[in-house]
Amino acid sequence: MNNAEYHADTSAISASGLKLFMRSPAHYYAAYLDPNRVERQPTAAMKLGTATHCAILEPERFNSEYVAMPEGLDRRTTAGKQAYADLLASGAEILTADEMAQVMNMACSFRDNDISRALFDRSHSVEQSIYATINGVSCKCRPDFITADWPLVMDVKTTKDASPEAFGRSAWNLGYHIQAAFYRRVIGAATGTTPDFIFGCVESEAPHLVAYYSVPQYLLDYADGLIDTLLERYAECLAADLWPGYVAEIEMQELSVPGYARRAIEGFDGEIEVNYV
Repeated sequence: MNNAEYHADTSAISASGLKLFMRSPAHYYAAYLDPNRVERQPTAAMKLGTATHCAILEPERFNSEYVAMPEGLDRRTTAGKQAYADLLASGAEILTADEMAQVMNMACSFRDNDISRALFDRSHSVEQSIYATINGVSCKCRPDFITADWPLVMDVKTTKDASPEAFGRSAWNLGYHIQAAFYRRVIGAATGTTPDFIFGCVESEAPHLVAYYSVPQYLLDYADGLIDTLLERYAECLAADLWPGYVAEIEMQELSVPGYARRAIEGFDGEIEVNYV
Protein backbone atom coordinates (compact mmCIF):
# COMPACT_ATOMS: atom_id res chain seq x y z
CA MET A 1 0.00 0.00 0.00
CA ASN A 2 1.48 3.33 -1.03
CA ASN A 3 1.19 6.56 0.92
CA ALA A 4 -1.72 7.92 -1.13
CA GLU A 5 -3.74 4.71 -0.73
CA TYR A 6 -3.06 4.68 3.02
CA HIS A 7 -4.29 8.25 3.52
CA ALA A 8 -7.32 7.68 1.29
CA ASP A 9 -8.48 4.74 3.43
CA THR A 10 -11.07 6.03 5.92
CA SER A 11 -12.06 2.57 7.20
CA ALA A 12 -9.63 2.99 10.12
CA ILE A 13 -8.64 6.00 12.20
CA SER A 14 -5.06 7.23 12.41
CA ALA A 15 -3.19 9.19 15.06
CA SER A 16 -3.66 12.39 13.03
CA GLY A 17 -7.35 11.65 12.70
CA LEU A 18 -7.70 10.97 16.40
CA LYS A 19 -6.02 14.28 17.27
CA LEU A 20 -8.39 16.10 14.93
CA PHE A 21 -11.33 14.22 16.47
CA MET A 22 -10.13 15.48 19.87
CA ARG A 23 -10.68 19.04 18.59
CA SER A 24 -14.23 18.07 17.67
CA PRO A 25 -16.02 15.18 15.95
CA ALA A 26 -17.30 17.71 13.40
CA HIS A 27 -13.75 18.58 12.36
CA TYR A 28 -12.92 14.89 11.89
CA TYR A 29 -16.04 14.30 9.80
CA ALA A 30 -15.35 17.34 7.62
CA ALA A 31 -11.78 16.25 6.92
CA TYR A 32 -12.23 12.50 6.50
CA LEU A 33 -15.83 11.37 6.04
CA ASP A 34 -17.86 14.14 4.40
CA PRO A 35 -18.60 12.91 0.86
CA ASN A 36 -18.50 16.54 -0.33
CA ARG A 37 -15.22 17.35 1.37
CA VAL A 38 -12.61 19.32 -0.50
CA GLU A 39 -9.28 17.54 -0.42
CA ARG A 40 -6.77 19.51 1.60
CA GLN A 41 -3.86 20.80 -0.44
CA PRO A 42 -0.42 20.58 1.19
CA THR A 43 1.26 23.86 2.06
CA ALA A 44 4.75 24.72 0.84
CA ALA A 45 6.12 23.80 4.28
CA MET A 46 4.32 20.45 4.18
CA LYS A 47 5.69 19.69 0.71
CA LEU A 48 9.20 20.49 1.88
CA GLY A 49 8.75 18.28 4.94
CA THR A 50 7.52 15.39 2.78
CA ALA A 51 10.50 15.79 0.47
CA THR A 52 12.89 15.78 3.44
CA HIS A 53 11.28 12.64 4.87
CA CYS A 54 11.69 10.93 1.51
CA ALA A 55 15.33 12.03 1.16
CA ILE A 56 16.13 10.75 4.66
CA LEU A 57 14.20 7.49 4.62
CA GLU A 58 14.15 6.53 0.93
CA PRO A 59 17.00 8.31 -0.89
CA GLU A 60 16.67 6.15 -4.00
CA ARG A 61 12.97 6.99 -4.35
CA PHE A 62 13.77 10.64 -3.71
CA ASN A 63 16.25 10.67 -6.61
CA SER A 64 13.65 9.23 -8.95
CA GLU A 65 10.65 11.32 -7.81
CA TYR A 66 12.12 14.76 -7.14
CA VAL A 67 13.92 17.13 -9.48
CA ALA A 68 15.39 20.60 -9.09
CA MET A 69 14.34 23.44 -11.34
CA PRO A 70 17.41 24.21 -13.49
CA GLU A 71 19.03 27.49 -12.52
CA GLY A 72 18.53 30.22 -15.09
CA LEU A 73 15.52 28.52 -16.69
CA ASP A 74 13.53 31.31 -18.36
CA ARG A 75 9.95 30.14 -18.81
CA ARG A 76 9.22 33.18 -20.98
CA THR A 77 11.32 31.78 -23.82
CA THR A 78 10.31 28.99 -26.18
CA ALA A 79 13.16 26.79 -24.98
CA GLY A 80 12.37 27.54 -21.35
CA LYS A 81 8.69 26.74 -21.81
CA GLN A 82 9.58 23.42 -23.45
CA ALA A 83 12.09 22.54 -20.71
CA TYR A 84 9.50 23.26 -18.03
CA ALA A 85 6.86 21.24 -19.90
CA ASP A 86 9.29 18.31 -20.02
CA LEU A 87 9.79 18.57 -16.25
CA LEU A 88 6.03 18.51 -15.68
CA ALA A 89 5.62 15.57 -18.07
CA SER A 90 8.18 13.56 -16.12
CA GLY A 91 5.77 13.40 -13.19
CA ALA A 92 8.51 14.33 -10.75
CA GLU A 93 7.94 16.78 -7.92
CA ILE A 94 9.71 20.00 -8.83
CA LEU A 95 11.76 21.83 -6.20
CA THR A 96 13.53 25.12 -6.59
CA ALA A 97 17.31 25.01 -6.45
CA ASP A 98 17.22 26.50 -2.95
CA GLU A 99 14.62 23.98 -1.78
CA MET A 100 16.63 21.09 -3.20
CA ALA A 101 19.77 22.33 -1.43
CA GLN A 102 17.89 22.69 1.86
CA VAL A 103 16.38 19.21 1.63
CA MET A 104 19.68 17.58 0.74
CA ASN A 105 21.52 19.40 3.53
CA MET A 106 18.92 18.33 6.08
CA ALA A 107 18.96 14.74 4.87
CA CYS A 108 22.77 14.57 4.91
CA SER A 109 22.90 16.04 8.40
CA PHE A 110 20.32 13.54 9.65
CA ARG A 111 21.92 10.49 8.04
CA ASP A 112 25.42 11.50 9.22
CA ASN A 113 24.35 11.61 12.86
CA ASP A 114 25.88 8.78 14.95
CA ILE A 115 22.51 7.58 16.26
CA SER A 116 21.06 7.69 12.75
CA ARG A 117 23.97 5.65 11.40
CA ALA A 118 23.42 3.00 14.06
CA LEU A 119 19.70 2.85 13.30
CA PHE A 120 20.02 2.65 9.53
CA ASP A 121 22.66 -0.07 9.88
CA ARG A 122 20.01 -2.30 11.45
CA SER A 123 17.52 -4.29 9.43
CA HIS A 124 14.46 -2.08 9.10
CA SER A 125 11.48 -1.07 7.00
CA VAL A 126 10.11 2.37 6.21
CA GLU A 127 6.60 3.68 5.53
CA GLN A 128 4.94 0.38 6.41
CA SER A 129 1.14 0.50 6.82
CA ILE A 130 -0.06 -1.33 9.94
CA TYR A 131 -3.69 -2.01 10.92
CA ALA A 132 -5.15 -3.34 14.16
CA THR A 133 -8.31 -3.22 16.25
CA ILE A 134 -8.10 -1.35 19.56
CA ASN A 135 -11.08 -1.28 21.94
CA GLY A 136 -13.26 -2.50 19.09
CA VAL A 137 -12.18 0.31 16.76
CA SER A 138 -10.26 -0.15 13.49
CA CYS A 139 -7.01 1.79 13.77
CA LYS A 140 -3.99 2.31 11.53
CA CYS A 141 -0.52 3.80 11.59
CA ARG A 142 2.33 4.19 9.12
CA PRO A 143 5.64 4.44 11.01
CA ASP A 144 8.46 6.24 9.28
CA PHE A 145 11.02 3.67 10.43
CA ILE A 146 10.71 0.38 12.32
CA THR A 147 13.49 -2.07 13.07
CA ALA A 148 13.18 -5.78 12.37
CA ASP A 149 15.72 -7.11 14.88
CA TRP A 150 14.31 -5.29 17.91
CA PRO A 151 10.98 -3.45 18.23
CA LEU A 152 11.86 0.21 17.83
CA VAL A 153 9.94 2.90 15.94
CA MET A 154 11.61 6.14 14.91
CA ASP A 155 9.58 9.07 13.62
CA VAL A 156 11.36 11.82 11.67
CA LYS A 157 10.42 15.39 12.58
CA THR A 158 11.59 18.49 10.78
CA THR A 159 11.53 21.48 13.10
CA LYS A 160 12.80 25.02 13.36
CA ASP A 161 14.31 24.38 16.81
CA ALA A 162 15.31 20.89 18.00
CA SER A 163 16.57 22.02 21.41
CA PRO A 164 15.01 20.19 24.39
CA GLU A 165 12.87 23.11 25.56
CA ALA A 166 11.66 24.24 22.14
CA PHE A 167 10.95 20.77 20.77
CA GLY A 168 9.29 19.79 24.04
CA ARG A 169 6.85 22.69 23.63
CA SER A 170 6.21 21.80 20.00
CA ALA A 171 5.73 18.13 20.84
CA TRP A 172 3.14 18.95 23.51
CA ASN A 173 1.28 21.50 21.39
CA LEU A 174 1.19 19.18 18.37
CA GLY A 175 0.21 16.08 20.36
CA TYR A 176 3.31 14.05 19.57
CA HIS A 177 2.83 12.10 22.82
CA ILE A 178 -0.54 10.93 21.46
CA GLN A 179 1.11 9.84 18.23
CA ALA A 180 3.78 7.88 20.11
CA ALA A 181 1.28 6.10 22.36
CA PHE A 182 -1.10 5.40 19.46
CA TYR A 183 1.63 3.87 17.30
CA ARG A 184 2.72 1.68 20.20
CA ARG A 185 -0.85 0.51 20.74
CA VAL A 186 -1.51 -0.27 17.06
CA ILE A 187 1.79 -2.04 16.47
CA GLY A 188 1.50 -3.91 19.76
CA ALA A 189 -2.00 -5.11 18.84
CA ALA A 190 -0.89 -6.09 15.32
CA THR A 191 2.35 -7.88 16.23
CA GLY A 192 2.00 -8.87 19.88
CA THR A 193 5.06 -6.78 20.77
CA THR A 194 4.85 -3.16 21.88
CA PRO A 195 7.78 -1.21 20.44
CA ASP A 196 9.86 1.56 21.93
CA PHE A 197 9.26 4.90 20.24
CA ILE A 198 11.70 7.75 19.58
CA PHE A 199 11.68 11.00 17.63
CA GLY A 200 14.55 11.90 15.32
CA CYS A 201 14.56 15.68 14.80
CA VAL A 202 16.42 17.76 12.25
CA GLU A 203 16.39 21.55 12.15
CA SER A 204 15.20 23.24 8.97
CA GLU A 205 17.80 26.00 9.21
CA ALA A 206 21.60 25.69 9.01
CA PRO A 207 23.56 24.07 10.54
CA HIS A 208 20.63 21.56 10.53
CA LEU A 209 21.37 20.10 13.94
CA VAL A 210 19.92 16.68 14.79
CA ALA A 211 18.52 15.55 18.14
CA TYR A 212 16.85 12.35 19.29
CA TYR A 213 14.19 12.11 21.99
CA SER A 214 12.50 9.23 23.75
CA VAL A 215 9.01 9.63 25.24
CA PRO A 216 8.80 9.36 29.06
CA GLN A 217 6.44 6.79 30.51
CA TYR A 218 4.26 9.35 32.31
CA LEU A 219 3.47 11.00 28.96
CA LEU A 220 2.67 7.64 27.37
CA ASP A 221 0.39 6.75 30.29
CA TYR A 222 -1.40 10.09 29.99
CA ALA A 223 -1.78 9.67 26.23
CA ASP A 224 -3.07 6.11 26.62
CA GLY A 225 -5.86 7.42 28.85
CA LEU A 226 -6.76 10.04 26.26
CA ILE A 227 -6.73 7.45 23.48
CA ASP A 228 -9.11 5.15 25.37
CA THR A 229 -11.54 8.02 25.96
CA LEU A 230 -11.31 9.29 22.39
CA LEU A 231 -11.78 5.85 20.83
CA GLU A 232 -14.85 5.27 22.97
CA ARG A 233 -16.34 8.58 21.87
CA TYR A 234 -15.32 7.95 18.25
CA ALA A 235 -17.09 4.57 18.28
CA GLU A 236 -20.25 6.26 19.57
CA CYS A 237 -20.14 8.89 16.82
CA LEU A 238 -19.46 6.25 14.18
CA ALA A 239 -22.35 4.06 15.35
CA ALA A 240 -24.82 6.95 15.49
CA ASP A 241 -23.36 8.79 12.49
CA LEU A 242 -23.52 11.97 14.54
CA TRP A 243 -20.50 14.29 14.55
CA PRO A 244 -21.11 17.23 16.88
CA GLY A 245 -19.04 20.39 17.16
CA TYR A 246 -17.69 21.92 20.35
CA VAL A 247 -21.07 21.92 22.14
CA ALA A 248 -24.69 21.34 21.30
CA GLU A 249 -26.18 24.14 19.21
CA ILE A 250 -28.47 25.37 21.99
CA GLU A 251 -25.72 25.63 24.60
CA MET A 252 -24.10 28.90 25.57
CA GLN A 253 -20.39 28.98 26.44
CA GLU A 254 -18.59 31.42 28.66
CA LEU A 255 -15.83 33.30 26.88
CA SER A 256 -12.41 31.99 27.85
CA VAL A 257 -9.41 34.30 28.06
CA PRO A 258 -5.72 33.38 28.38
CA GLY A 259 -3.94 33.25 31.72
CA TYR A 260 -2.07 36.52 31.20
CA ALA A 261 -5.41 38.31 30.70
CA ARG A 262 -6.69 36.96 34.01
CA ARG A 263 -3.52 38.08 35.75
CA ALA A 264 -3.91 41.57 34.26
CA ILE A 265 -7.49 41.76 35.49
CA GLU A 266 -6.56 40.57 38.97
CA GLY A 267 -3.77 43.15 39.17
CA PHE A 268 -5.87 46.07 37.91
CA ASP A 269 -5.94 48.93 40.45
CA GLY A 270 -8.46 51.15 38.74
CA GLU A 271 -5.96 53.46 37.09
CA ILE A 272 -5.24 53.58 33.37
CA GLU A 273 -2.20 55.27 31.90
CA VAL A 274 -3.01 57.17 28.70
CA ASN A 275 -0.23 58.42 26.44
CA TYR A 276 -1.00 61.40 24.24
CA VAL A 277 0.99 61.92 21.10
